[in-house]
Order: sequence, then C-alpha cells, then structure tokens
Amino acid sequence: EVSHINSKYEVDGTDLIIRNMEREDEGSYLCKAVQNVVGEDGTIKYSDFKDLVIDLKIEQSPEWLDDQVGGQFYGYVTGIANLTCQAEAEPPPTFRWLDAENIPVSSGKIVNEDYKSVLMLPVVHHAVFGAYTCIAENIHGKLEKVLMLTEGAKPGTPHINPLKIFPDGLDLYIEEPQAEMFLRIEGFQVEIKEINKSWDQVIFLKNFILDKKNVYNLDGLHHNTFYHVRAKSRNKAGLSDASNIIYLHTTGLNAYPRLGLSSRASGPVSILVIRTCPAVMLTLIWLISM
Repeated sequence: EVSHINSKYEVDGTDLIIRNMEREDEGSYLCKAVQNVVGEDGTIKYSDFKDLVIDLKIEQSPEWLDDQVGGQFYGYVTGIANLTCQAEAEPPPTFRWLDAENIPVSSGKIVNEDYKSVLMLPVVHHAVFGAYTCIAENIHGKLEKVLMLTEGAKPGTPHINPLKIFPDGLDLYIEEPQAEMFLRIEGFQVEIKEINKSWDQVIFLKNFILDKKNVYNLDGLHHNTFYHVRAKSRNKAGLSDASNIIYLHTTGLNAYPRLGLSSRASGPVSILVIRTCPAVMLTLIWLISM
C-alpha cells in the first residue's frame, strides 16, 4: 500500500521514502508497528505495539563554507601569514596545501580542525608571497581552491591607557594608529599576564573588533592582583609590535565592585597617576591613597 504524506515524504509499505535529501533531514525517525488480533466476530480482541527508532545520518561531498571561489590574504616580511579555508562535508574532510609549483607545503605549520584548515607561514623573504592551493576531500569527493598571499604592511603600534579599574578587570582605552598602505586597522589583540610571568605565559588573550569609542572591557581577572597589560593592532597582514605596558593592580572586592575606580570618583578612593618613561617606553601606574 502506498501512502502519500507530502511531496517530500512517502510511505510505501514498510518503507519511508525521503525525496530531495538535505542536511536538515538528518536525525531520528520513529517507526511504529501495530498488530491487531481479530476474533471470529470481526472485532479486535487485542493489539500489539512495537516502536523502532531509526537514526539517519547524512553524508556529503565537501562544500566551501565561504562564498568566494578564491581567497585574498596578506602578510609582511618577518611576520606570520595565516591562510584559511573552510569546507563542510560528512565525513569531515581532510585538508592538504600546495604551493605555486603544486608541491606540498613543507614550511610553516598547518592547523586542522573538522571543517577548517589554517596554513601558518613565516614570511622570511618575498618569495613566500604567491599562490597556494587548499584541497579538501573525503570519500565522496574533492574540492580545490587557490588562495593568494600578497605583500601588505605591518600595522602601526597602538597606545593604551586604563579608564576604570574593577576587582575583576578594567576598561581599556586603545588609541588606534594610522592605517599602513591600503590595509586599515581591523581590531586589537589584548594580552594580560601576571607580573612574575613571561609573555609566553599570558593568562588572558582576547581579540576585539574596532569600537567607535576606542574603549574595550576586559574581565575575568582576580581582585587585588598585579598584572601587566599590553595590546597589538591587527590588520589583514597580521599583528603589530606590542604597545606600551600597563602595570595593573585590580581593586579589592569591597572597593565599589564593578563600578570602577577613576580620577572622577568621589570619596576616599584611589587616583590613577599615569606617567611615561621614554627611556624604556613603558607606562607606569601608581595607586595613591587620598
């Protein structure tokens, strides 16, 4: 017996037919079987029910997750260039990278996730610039995409100042440097470490997009603790040199929690005195009790 549910689904005897299969069709389907026992008089004496859950998994060949057929990336000599390609597939695709001579890339580092691959290339000389091919494939098919690595410019170095300090963080003002060549500043990377640690042991690293007011909120720190804070500008070519360093002392829990301390606060609070030492290019902060 054939039963038409709609144009997509059709029940044919014990079979469920699904037309125009899509990823959204993946999931669990319940098959319910009913057996009736009928007496001599034609009435149903009892019925027996049984349910079966069937899990449907959809597999597909790779498809690019971005709209571009190719990709444009930038770097600068002495920097690290990151080339990225993303593809959706089931089972997840494997990724490979080829250089302009169609030879597997041997320099740099490749970081692969289920649906994403990043080629991290040290730009040691101008010969690194050029075309690279990203290949995504699984048992159902293969895709290739050519990406161009073009010379750009290292972004300018930002300057940072604290606006308010809280028990668990601070509001940070980041002065945006001028754009280099044709690459505008797209955001900032802020790094925080404890004062007795090296910059290889940062406990906080967050990337921000540009804010119109140039104010960025950082939280998740410990109260009454000393930190070093710095920032780097980001454009399509990479990161800038590090900014001036702020020596940060977060406030205690009883010091106006999350209201922040600033030079305009009233009452017996601390005033931030910020001075710059040109010889060492650092910004120092003293907390002076009033």
